[in-house]
Order: sequence, then structure tokens, then C-alpha cells
Amino acid sequence: MNVAEFKKWLDQFPDDTEVKILTSLGDWGYFKGGNITNECGDQWKFVDYTKNPRITQEIHPHVYGKKILVLGDQ
Repeated sequence: MNVAEFKKWLDQFPDDTEVKILTSLGDWGYFKGGNITNECGDQWKFVDYTKNPRITQEIHPHVYGKKILVLGDQ
């Protein structure tokens, strides 16, 4: 995937989405590159906490009212 394709792919998410990037750091410390996949090939996950009534500001202040896109191996 090149930068133009990546930008187009990102357009599917709301503009106020927070992006978190995870890297795989083993004994040698490396960044695992590659294509963005999902439908259980994973490597990315999007969660919209604004539409989850079980998430409350008192109990979940770190995610309450947020949309989060996580990229990378988990």
C-alpha cells in the first residue's frame, strides 16, 4: 500500500478518530510492516465508544466518547 492508498483507506473513518499504532518489538526491535488487513486477518481494529451505552465516563474515562483506530499487531 502506498501513501495515496493509505489516505483513501483512512477516509472511511470519522475525522475525530484517534489513531494508535502498535509495533512488534522483539529481541532485535523491529517494526513489522506490510499491508493493512482485517476480517479476522486483523492488524487493525476500529472501535466507536460513542455508541456503546455500557461505556460510562465514571468507569471508562480513557475511552468514553472516543472513536479509536488501532493499527498493528496486538
